[in-house]
Amino acid sequence: MSAQIDTTPELRDLGKAEFQKLEAGDSENREAWEWFVKVSYEDFEKYRQLLGINSFDHNLGESFYEDKMTQVLNQFEEKGLITIGETGEKYVDLEEQNLGRCILVKSDGATTYHLRDFATYIYRKNEFDFYRNLYIVDVRQSHHFRQLFRVLEMAGYSSETDSAHLDFVFMTLPEGAISTRKGTTISLENLLAEANKRALEIIQEKNPDLADKQKVSKQVALAAIKYFDLSHNRSTEIVFTWDKALSFDGNTGPYLQYTHARIQGIFRKMGEDMASVKGAEFTGELAAQETAVLRKIQQFAEIIESASEQYLPNIICNYLFELAQSFNAFYQEIPILKEENEHKRLMRLNLIKATAQVLKNGLDLLGIEAPEEM
Repeated sequence: MSAQIDTTPELRDLGKAEFQKLEAGDSENREAWEWFVKVSYEDFEKYRQLLGINSFDHNLGESFYEDKMTQVLNQFEEKGLITIGETGEKYVDLEEQNLGRCILVKSDGATTYHLRDFATYIYRKNEFDFYRNLYIVDVRQSHHFRQLFRVLEMAGYSSETDSAHLDFVFMTLPEGAISTRKGTTISLENLLAEANKRALEIIQEKNPDLADKQKVSKQVALAAIKYFDLSHNRSTEIVFTWDKALSFDGNTGPYLQYTHARIQGIFRKMGEDMASVKGAEFTGELAAQETAVLRKIQQFAEIIESASEQYLPNIICNYLFELAQSFNAFYQEIPILKEENEHKRLMRLNLIKATAQVLKNGLDLLGIEAPEEM
C-alpha cells in the first residue's frame, strides 16, 4: 500500500487527515500510534543487542516534545519571527537567506518536523547544556537543517557553531535504490546470519581447533558488516553487494582482527603474556619495515583527532588498514622470536605489542571487538 501513496493523492490526503486526528488526541488513533511505538522500540532494542551497541542514556521520541511546541511558538512570536501565511500557515521567512519559508504550523493546523526539532534543540540545550549536538540524518534533509540552524540563530541560539548535520548518502543496490516502499530492502537479521555462517565456515577451515568458534564467528561477522559501512566516506554512495559486505580479505574488519590475533599468537608462541614484556629503547639503525610500522603508530593520535574533527570514521579505518599492512610486511621480512640479538628482539616485541594495542584501540572506537585468537 505504501507504494501507492506516491501515485494516489487520495491516500496522501487520508494520511494527513488521520495525522490531524492523532494530534488532536483521537483515542483510536492514539491507541494505534502507541502500539506502533511499542513494537518499534522492541525491534530497535533487538537490533541494538544484535549489533553489540551500548544502551542509550536517553530515549526521547518525538512525542516527548509535544507539550513543548506551544512554548516554542510563543517564544518565536515574542521575538517577531513568525509570519502568518495567506492560508493560515505559520512560518519563519528565510527568503533573504535564499532558504525559502520554514513552516512551523500548516494551514490545516498540523505541526511540522521543524517545530518538533526546534523544541528538541531548546530542551536539549537547557537540560544537558551540550558541547556538540549532532544530527545524523541522510543528505536529502540538508535544506531542513540549514533552515533549522538559521532560525535558531535568529532566535538567539548558537546552533550554527554548537550543532552539525552529519549527512550521509544512501546505500544502494546494483539494480537501484533501497526502498521500503518498493520492497527492495536488505534484512539486517538475514545479513548477520549470512555473515556468521560465512565466518564460521572460514574458521572451521583455517582453525578447526579454535575454542568457542561460535563467539569468534559472531565477532568476525559483526566486524565485516560494521567495517563495510564505516570504511566508506559518508558522502560517497555505497553499492551494496553480499560479497563486498561480507568480505574478509583486503581492507575489511576481519583482516584487522586477524592481524591483531596474529600478534597475540606470537606472544602465545613464546609463552609470555604481552603485558609482561619489558620495555626497550629504540636505538641503532632500524630496518625499513620497522620504521614504517613505528611511523604509523606515531600517527594514531593525529588520526583520531582528524576523524573526530571531520566526523569521518573512515579515516580511522584507512589508517588501521595501512597499519595492518605495514605490520604484515614487517612480519614477513623481519625475524622476531628468532632474532639472536636480545635488545633487537625486545625492541621488536615492543613494536608489535604497540601495534596490537593501537589496532585494538582503533577497532574499539569503531565498535568492533578484537579477538585474541582466530
